[in-house]
Amino acid sequence: MITISTENLIHTYSPGSPFEKTAVDGVSFTLTSGEVMGVIGHTGSGKSTLIRHLNGLLKPTSGTVKVDGEDIFAKGYKRGKLRSRVGLVFQYPEYQLFDETVEKDIAFGPRNMDCDDEEIKRRVVKAAEFAGLTEAELKASPFELSGGQKRRAALAGVLAMEPEALILDEPAAGLDPVSRRRIMLDILAFAKETNAAILLVSHSMEDIAAYTNKVAVMRDGKFVMQGETREIFSRVGELAEHGLSVPQVTRICTECGCEGTVLTVEEGAKALSDMLRGCAE
Repeated sequence: MITISTENLIHTYSPGSPFEKTAVDGVSFTLTSGEVMGVIGHTGSGKSTLIRHLNGLLKPTSGTVKVDGEDIFAKGYKRGKLRSRVGLVFQYPEYQLFDETVEKDIAFGPRNMDCDDEEIKRRVVKAAEFAGLTEAELKASPFELSGGQKRRAALAGVLAMEPEALILDEPAAGLDPVSRRRIMLDILAFAKETNAAILLVSHSMEDIAAYTNKVAVMRDGKFVMQGETREIFSRVGELAEHGLSVPQVTRICTECGCEGTVLTVEEGAKALSDMLRGCAE
């Protein structure tokens, strides 16, 4: 079990200079094991800066980041071990691939954790299974893979450290719809089996609606909305005020007068079918 929390987190770049900019401004939230939280907002709203605090890559200007109640920037806290508990997958993580085979690349993290050879092999096999990688792909050079395969290989490298929390910055960006769905389902499968906490940053309202259970809306470094996913997407007008849309299926069903807030195509098909059946009766 893991609990990650921030309290009045502030991060200012280049303080005291003409280029001073506050990228994260007073953000407070909590993420616990088993939760899948989405963070949405326009480019430049502070999302990527925020998540880099959660495993200690960035130090706050003020405020706190706590894991299981301990301030990770307190004197004596061992942040090296934290990075195996809180895995961070950057946008376009395939650019982080470097070894001669996918298998060796995935093994890099566990090896740095001083796992023995047997444990490394177990973790590589398990991570490859979660990420949907074949034996042939494991033996291949990462640079021979397709874009979607590279993305899964990079994800497997983080999963092999068996993190208790997984922080993802646009993990499906640039992928075709089939690859996009596959990688998101891989992430959810990992979360379900391990009870990991997941934080997903995405510009895709469809992904956020389909795969998360709570959402925070970020604007100008602040969380301007927080709540359960269905409740947030029911506030169409407020989202529009922040320059954000709802999933297309949500908008269509709302305009058609369907009951409740529809989040997925499957829910939309049922809602429209029920509405048409009611009209026929």
